[in-house]
Amino acid sequence: MPITASDVYFNPANIYSKRSPIRAQVVALVIAATPTIALYAIVVNGWHRSRTDKRNHITVEWYDANNRMTRDHIV
Repeated sequence: MPITASDVYFNPANIYSKRSPIRAQVVALVIAATPTIALYAIVVNGWHRSRTDKRNHITVEWYDANNRMTRDHIV
């Protein structure tokens, strides 16, 4: 079953809390990129670039039914 907006969490919880359009965009991107086995997702880093990934991306952790996590970048 695909995840919905209520299955996407932010850590810290206030990431983009005062910028609703950006938060909604991030949620939509996470939902679109979610692996089929994921039950929920946590956005652990908002839009940024890093040494290992020069693209502008967000970092997301997806969790399955066994609470196993997969971390990925969404561009």
